[in-house]
Amino acid sequence: MTITFAVLVAAGIGLLLAGRDRGEINKSLFKIEDLQSVNKITFTSPRGSFDLSYDGVRWKVGQYDADDQLVTVLFATLQQVEPKRMVSANQRDEIADLAEKQGTTLQLLNETVLIRQLTVVGNDRKSETYFLDPKTEPYVMVIPGYRVYVGGVFEVGELGWREKRIFNFNWRNFKKLEARYPGQPENGFAIEDNGSGFDIVGAVETDTTRLNDYLDAVSLLVAKEILPKDNASYDTLSERQPTASVLIYDVGDNVRTLDLFAPSREASEVVGRTGENEFVLFDRAQILPIVKTREYFKEKSR
Repeated sequence: MTITFAVLVAAGIGLLLAGRDRGEINKSLFKIEDLQSVNKITFTSPRGSFDLSYDGVRWKVGQYDADDQLVTVLFATLQQVEPKRMVSANQRDEIADLAEKQGTTLQLLNETVLIRQLTVVGNDRKSETYFLDPKTEPYVMVIPGYRVYVGGVFEVGELGWREKRIFNFNWRNFKKLEARYPGQPENGFAIEDNGSGFDIVGAVETDTTRLNDYLDAVSLLVAKEILPKDNASYDTLSERQPTASVLIYDVGDNVRTLDLFAPSREASEVVGRTGENEFVLFDRAQILPIVKTREYFKEKSR
């Protein structure tokens, strides 16, 4: 049987229309082709506006180092996210209104050249994320193969983007560590390089395993949260004496400081204050490995 050209054309049109009826989606609709050229991202939301910018060495939030892991998550999300479906017609006005009131608008730039602008907002249940831009209707977005709330990384505020590692120093420049306990000064100690390795200053015998574990815990300490300066509930701490302080000196005698304040018995979190006079929050379990007394490091006799 001969199939005429007209029949083939009709069949092709039928398949095309069927595809439209099924709502086939352009998966690259929000794809940013050259993410590597992006060196500045502006975040604007009802909470305010801030920039994430690359200085040629690392990403910054204002004058502060950005959280490298969070930056990696952001770029991985932008690279992998795809539209799942267009928002239904009866929801579009609702989602557009939600985006205006609660959404985050991103401007991705290369220097001053705008590469892409889009607005991201999630539903109240944090089960769906919607992308919009000035030229498209809102779409439900997913990362194929993962059941995750896509919008989370776009909802992080300015303080959340900052590096939260407290003593982010280079061991090659390390000179000395001091631990101070103002209420019990006899528990304090200092750690220095004695020429053959780190040791407690003035100690007869030091448990090197405990000492090395302690130094690792200090160097890897990461705050759970940087607290906003206008948080009145922590104002009174400025007038209190800290329970413990840890100070790190480098070879240039620059010092990084962390003051710790004793929590109430039932509290699961500990408040600290950095040398920049910023308050930070830790889980109690994070702090236990670095609140050690001089006696703790003594080598036990066998």
